[in-house]
Amino acid sequence: MVRFADGAKLFGVYCNTTDLIVGRELFDTADLAQAARDAHEEAIKGRGISVLQGQAPSGVEASAEPAVVYPNWQYDDLRFEFRTRASRRHRWLTGSKGLDDVVREQSDGWFIEPPPTSVE
Repeated sequence: MVRFADGAKLFGVYCNTTDLIVGRELFDTADLAQAARDAHEEAIKGRGISVLQGQAPSGVEASAEPAVVYPNWQYDDLRFEFRTRASRRHRWLTGSKGLDDVVREQSDGWFIEPPPTSVE
């Protein structure tokens, strides 16, 4: 679930295996997001190509606003969250899709990939 500052919600397809949102499209209801997830899983099995890899709508960045992702909302668990950006007008996630993205953005990659050391 993606929640905006005013409490409005949109729903993405979150993958607990990879700990990130699959695709960037957001949906008005949890049922629509689940249907997209089911279609994604079927497409991966049949063709190996996700149906959730669409093009960003034109002007989406201009309508982006701060939002928070609650990956475990479907389990009534709102303890874990990460901040991102999303466009409610375009129903599109413009910022971080997962915690790894957040860490990379905040640490310039150092946390994930330590700087090289000289060999002497």
